[in-house]
Amino acid sequence: MEAVPKQSSLPSADTSRLFTKPFTLLWLSALCSGLSISLFLFSQTWYIIQVLSQEASLGIVFMAATIPRIVFMLIGGTLADRMSKKRILSITSMMKACLMLLLGGIIWWGYSSLALFVWFAFFFGTIDAFYWPAQNSLMPSIVPSSSLLRANSVLQTTNQTSQLLGPVLAGFVIEWGSYPFLYGFVGLLLLVASVSAWCMPKQEPAILSKPQQRLKESIKESFCYVRQSNFLPLLLTSIICLNVFLMGPLYIGLPIFVDQVLSGSTLQYSFLEGALAFGMLAGAIVLALTTLGQNRLQIAFLFMMMQALVFFAFSLTQQFWLSLLILFTLGVTFSLINIPILSFVQEKVPQASLGKVMSLVSLSSLGLQPISQAMTSLLIACGLTAKEVMLLASIPLFIASCFFYWRQKYARPAKRSD
Repeated sequence: MEAVPKQSSLPSADTSRLFTKPFTLLWLSALCSGLSISLFLFSQTWYIIQVLSQEASLGIVFMAATIPRIVFMLIGGTLADRMSKKRILSITSMMKACLMLLLGGIIWWGYSSLALFVWFAFFFGTIDAFYWPAQNSLMPSIVPSSSLLRANSVLQTTNQTSQLLGPVLAGFVIEWGSYPFLYGFVGLLLLVASVSAWCMPKQEPAILSKPQQRLKESIKESFCYVRQSNFLPLLLTSIICLNVFLMGPLYIGLPIFVDQVLSGSTLQYSFLEGALAFGMLAGAIVLALTTLGQNRLQIAFLFMMMQALVFFAFSLTQQFWLSLLILFTLGVTFSLINIPILSFVQEKVPQASLGKVMSLVSLSSLGLQPISQAMTSLLIACGLTAKEVMLLASIPLFIASCFFYWRQKYARPAKRSD
């Protein structure tokens, strides 16, 4: 196994406050990157629907962005352990900026097609597979372990705010400007993200026990590391359960639920989506102002049990206002589960292995979402209603979360040199 690396030294004057220069630059980079992604996804969807009139082909574009993330995520995590993480963030942001400027230029010249957006979604997703493991594994080298929960909460709050503001800002730019102007603006945001990451102070590189190790061997070693860990198998299994039993039924079933159960409009559907996003934002803010102590993983599993019960309650609702309240609560539980888990991994896993482990965490989440969505669509095609799918999914999710909570409560403490 890899030796535990020496941690990068943090100035004592900075450990008492969160917004040190490195974290501020990382936060600025994350803000610009998150806002740019939100702007791009909204404009891409709206362009395909409004200009190309090929809304039935949206799934192809989304799959073109998702598949390369799944395929290259492990490679991205391995490179994050071998190279300068701030350099990876800077280079990938610069590459995405060039993509957006090129896309804006092509549309400005009068050419547009579905194939164009499929290819750009593919390249964007490929670059993201290298960006996210580097960002998630960089945090422990610039923030003391006592502040990891607050730091992740701040970044999660920033991300949720970007998702809320992005579509609104994109709508104004498209209405009063043009798509090429919007993509130029997105490219500018990504350039700022790239420069912010580049200006971060140089961090001490991770120390690998086998510096000349091949990429294939390094990826294989990451699975061995997880198998020998006393908490990672349980954690990854819980993430898989969340994505199989919750993400697909929720995001595929929600618009059908609005149409069939609530007999609602597009505006009501947007309100429900907004309630879920605001709940995630509220949960992130709560965690930014509080501390959970050392048993944060056990608390996360407790909220996972609560999330299953809330999801069960949502499947039984028939009133719009009650659905808003329940979805807001469900959004809060998302943050109260995801952020403590992320902080726990960053605190316990050595820097030399953190990139690979974070890529596995992301892969457990991202890789199972398409499967969950396909299973949900198949069950609905077989005659089940969205309500029935949500209700049936909430039961095994609750049973699994009870098991995870029990296992973590009686498990031996996880050590950093695990």
